[in-house]
Amino acid sequence: MAVYTTLSAAELAGLMAEYDVGALVSAKGIAEGVSNSNWLVETTGRDGHGARFILTLYEKRVDVNDLPFFMDLLDHLSQRACPVPRFIPDRNGVMLQTLSDRPACLIEFLSGVSVTEPTAPQARSAGAALGQLHKAAADFTGERPNSLGPEGWHRLTDACGAQLDDIAAYLPEVSFPTAAPVVMSIARTFWEKATAAYVFCAQGRIRSERYARHWHDLAAIARSPHFAAVMADRAVADTVARHKSCFFIEKDRDGQVIDYAAATSGHLKIVPEGEAKAALAKDYAAMLADEVMVGDALAFDELLSACAELEAKVNQAAI
Repeated sequence: MAVYTTLSAAELAGLMAEYDVGALVSAKGIAEGVSNSNWLVETTGRDGHGARFILTLYEKRVDVNDLPFFMDLLDHLSQRACPVPRFIPDRNGVMLQTLSDRPACLIEFLSGVSVTEPTAPQARSAGAALGQLHKAAADFTGERPNSLGPEGWHRLTDACGAQLDDIAAYLPEVSFPTAAPVVMSIARTFWEKATAAYVFCAQGRIRSERYARHWHDLAAIARSPHFAAVMADRAVADTVARHKSCFFIEKDRDGQVIDYAAATSGHLKIVPEGEAKAALAKDYAAMLADEVMVGDALAFDELLSACAELEAKVNQAAI
């Protein structure tokens, strides 16, 4: 139960009286949570039609000096249409109260349920919301140290002291999950992307946003110590060509079926021209603006120059 401090009805009613939210109707402790005490509060509402809020009492682990940062962040996100709960000010504009010798805040209530086994659409919605949050917070200027980051680990270890030795005997019985992911080989990755770029040059149109990632990845593989092995693995190149010839039949801008085997046997073309080049440049610029690429990404002209050298090396090796 995440209610660590008991409040009387009189204390709760007195706090609600400080706000323009109507009179207290009920307050129910919330089981979820591990750090603070939380209640679902119902009032008569400003207009008499009822209203719901969350009352949070911050327990001893929370530094009260950190709270203004979170208040400002949520207000910033809310102003940018993110579905986040804002802190409610009292009649005097004060958001941080003191109740039972602890800092307390009244927070907007957002309807919903806790999902323990999300479906694919729910996971997709969560990812979209997270992306929206990151974009909205990009111009937020507030800062605070991460109290649970690496620097905080040492303080936690020191606070545990000799008690850490007490759990040592139980560690052999702890079972940690393991994973053995199956990933595509570098050679297969290279040829999948090279043939995708080959099709683009033959058609001259972007298939989806962030399609320029293929050229970025091809140039990165070419700079890696694995590139020689990629070029030497002709079996993978031929396998990709046969597979795509069966399952990814495409036509060029003239309506002719694209020959994947040509791409792997000395006729690879991955450097676009004209309008296709301009479309790729626009897509690549958008990726740079969104900081999608990890590490130092090449400028577009440098990227195409690197891909031209790559194209020549691959074609020469296939002859």
